Amino acid sequence: MVKLWFKQFIQIAVIIVLYAVLARYINDIVLISILIAIIIGSFVFNFYRKRSSEWYLEARMNPKKYLEILEKSKKEKDLNKYYLRKAYGLIYNNDTQEAKNTFNLYQKDELLEKENYFLMYIRIKTLIAFEEEDVDKLREIKTEVESSNYNAEEKVKYPEVYIMLLENEYPNAKELLFEIIPKQKAPVHIVELEYYLAYVYDKLEKEEDKKAVAEFITKKNYPIFYTELANKFLE
Repeated sequence: MVKLWFKQFIQIAVIIVLYAVLARYINDIVLISILIAIIIGSFVFNFYRKRSSEWYLEARMNPKKYLEILEKSKKEKDLNKYYLRKAYGLIYNNDTQEAKNTFNLYQKDELLEKENYFLMYIRIKTLIAFEEEDVDKLREIKTEVESSNYNAEEKVKYPEVYIMLLENEYPNAKELLFEIIPKQKAPVHIVELEYYLAYVYDKLEKEEDKKAVAEFITKKNYPIFYTELANKFLE
């Protein structure tokens, strides 16, 4: 926190010095425009520097790039957070066993008091349990979300989708996917659930609907395994 405030102090000091120097040579309107551009640029740079690794996974759907950046920023003092974030990248890189091994190193801590990390934790657990076809575990995860501070309906219903898929409740899964997909914020989570919507259409033998969803997923050819899986629906 001290380092962050110090960096912000330095940035403000630089802006003040620039103002004092430029004020001698440039009229006020141009000067103010330059300073506004500098401030906005600094804000954008700091925002994306802070969010860069998650942005690569959640927005650009590039788990390999996410994991690469994560490795470069690994710090011994933050190993617990590193294990959670790495498991998150691995699960979306279709490396479930390695994700499970890494996730098992994570020890529940105050990170889970923050919504983004709690939901990261829930998604990892859910996708591992789904891969292992463990319905009982998925029910436990659903209960865990219900009893948390982040129990909005679409978050509770996320593990419920996977329960329905394992229990072959395809019509119900379709309706639930229709309900929660529009409430997802990150593109990677939308594509994840869209793939399972295509999967449900395949099971319900709705070929046109399946292909329409698969085409949506593959349109931009994002480097995530859901693209490859969706392509198989178009063969």
